[in-house]
Amino acid sequence: MKKLLFSLVLLGSFAAFAGDDCMALMQDPKGTYPGGAFLSAVGDGDSLSGAQSRAMSGLSAIFEVTIKNELSVRESSETKGGKEDYRSSISDVSKIQTNQKLMNVQFSENCTDKKTGKVYVIAYLDRAKTAPLYVEKIKDLDAQVEKALGRAKAEPEPIKAFVFLRQAVEKARENEAQKNTLRIIAAPALAALKDSRPLSAVADLLYEKVRDLPVSITVQNDKDDRLKSAFDAAFKKMGFLETGAAEGKIRLNAVFTVEDAGLKNKYYNARWTLNITLADQTGKTILTRSENQRATAVSAADAIHRSFKDAEKAIYPILNKAIEALTAK
Repeated sequence: MKKLLFSLVLLGSFAAFAGDDCMALMQDPKGTYPGGAFLSAVGDGDSLSGAQSRAMSGLSAIFEVTIKNELSVRESSETKGGKEDYRSSISDVSKIQTNQKLMNVQFSENCTDKKTGKVYVIAYLDRAKTAPLYVEKIKDLDAQVEKALGRAKAEPEPIKAFVFLRQAVEKARENEAQKNTLRIIAAPALAALKDSRPLSAVADLLYEKVRDLPVSITVQNDKDDRLKSAFDAAFKKMGFLETGAAEGKIRLNAVFTVEDAGLKNKYYNARWTLNITLADQTGKTILTRSENQRATAVSAADAIHRSFKDAEKAIYPILNKAIEALTAK
């Protein structure tokens, strides 16, 4: 019995020591994960998953703050202008950096504060083991950029060439974010990489293409040009420059109709339909799309107003998806 009690006392003492040792690690993580070899951040929470989530957020913040600071310095030194503005809007990778998932993140042993009950854990990233993963990712994205550019160059139809160029820009933007991340993890590994086509050069190729692709927009039954404005905004969001041409090389014709949905209830139910045709300057149809939805309100006027509002919101996703699908065949 005495031996059992002695064993329990020893076990309890060891657990307390281990807990104290763990908490000491949380207060000084760089003692175990030195900055020269690791990147690390401590997280706490009411549960292990909560602590891991906060630790991961802390680790990601290291990259976001560093990259945003670099971008602000870089942008302040650039000359603003037509082409430069276009390039700058494309080259701002800070928007996609937040959504980038870090590779090869590990978690330390966790421990619980006896007084507060909070769980603590460290998220860490081994620089030497992680850098090669980013090197391979960057090489793969470089290849995808060059493939898209090659397809754009060989494509006789301007709108499809535009889609390939936009795909190249998107991959180049993603690659720029990966390079920024690798620069923080292991700058020498990035420096050792073969020079790839810079994002600004890919953006310039897209600029030259869209500069020669003016768009004209015609919408029938459009109240106060609301839908025309929505189409204009959608084209500009996709990267087009001129959207008010009288006779564009890309010509959008849309017909909008609203009618009674024929439902019998205490509300007014309208059904709206938006038919879209995109053609080239010769009149050859590039694509057609049709969208219809129901709008419900307390009066006919409100239902019609809601129909226009819903159609405005639907225009960009419909048009963007339809244009992207042109090269999917």
